[in-house]
Amino acid sequence: EEAQRLGNQGQLEEARQVLAQCQDIIGRSTSATSTASAMLVQDIRAVSARMQSEQEFRTEGGHRLRNKTAKYYMQRACESDDFEVQAFATSTKERYRSTFTSS
Repeated sequence: EEAQRLGNQGQLEEARQVLAQCQDIIGRSTSATSTASAMLVQDIRAVSARMQSEQEFRTEGGHRLRNKTAKYYMQRACESDDFEVQAFATSTKERYRSTFTSS
């Protein structure tokens, strides 16, 4: 969201820095080698590559950033048979859900 705000203000270098910081945080996390983390880093790189100029951001990068952000919000909130969505189905999330479904 911060990268989107900065991009909308024409501060593309700062927006790319925010995305680079996110990649760094993911890379240092305990789940850095997970499929979900790898997919997230891949998406961040793809979005960042489309933020090299203001025109590119306005025509493609900003749209990709919004779409990828919405995608990850929805994936984390939903349960699905889709592999990408299941990448977020952690044991912690399952334990939390089981507190509401146990009889």
